[in-house]
Amino acid sequence: MSVTLPVYNLEAKKISDYSYTPFAEKLSDTVVAQVIRVYTTNQHQGTAQAKTRGEVVHPDKKPWRQKGTGRARHGSRNSPIWVGGGVTFGPRAYTKRLTITSALKQKAMRFFLDKEIEQGSVVVFSENADAKKTKEAVSFINAVNAFKMKVVVVLQTKDEKTAVIFRNIKGVTLRRASLISPMDMNKKALYVFAEGALNALVERIK
Repeated sequence: MSVTLPVYNLEAKKISDYSYTPFAEKLSDTVVAQVIRVYTTNQHQGTAQAKTRGEVVHPDKKPWRQKGTGRARHGSRNSPIWVGGGVTFGPRAYTKRLTITSALKQKAMRFFLDKEIEQGSVVVFSENADAKKTKEAVSFINAVNAFKMKVVVVLQTKDEKTAVIFRNIKGVTLRRASLISPMDMNKKALYVFAEGALNALVERIK
């Protein structure tokens, strides 16, 4: 059973209908959590790193002679007990990556797209509209975003003409239909699809 979505121009006026046939994909909460965990983990940068005593650069000269000063013996300013010395058990840079199968990614995309459309969180607009200024795009977003949610605008690949009018709007994130992921579709947001982008996404995840 198909779902009919209104297609708006950038004046927020309905100009046609879009017929969407749900995929009726079913995923358990456990599998959904697994998919989100993989994408969240893969965002890990792993760039924090502290220098060990072997990496700190100080003169190799012994701070003072071994005996006769009344002070504790020391052999190197690189020691972790010195200010400016190395760090014991400090963070080390590493890459953390998890994987899931392409088939599961496709299933997750079908599941999330169905869910967002069912919840009324998807708006479709015609990218052939004549809006040329960001303020016109702002008026459109304000008109369709009644609940003042964050907005994800999904465009066709390399659609620079439309991207220019949306990219500087506060609270709006741009995504391409060819690159949008289950992580992008699992946000509390309003998804504003260019009609061609929604067609491209549906074809991609069939």
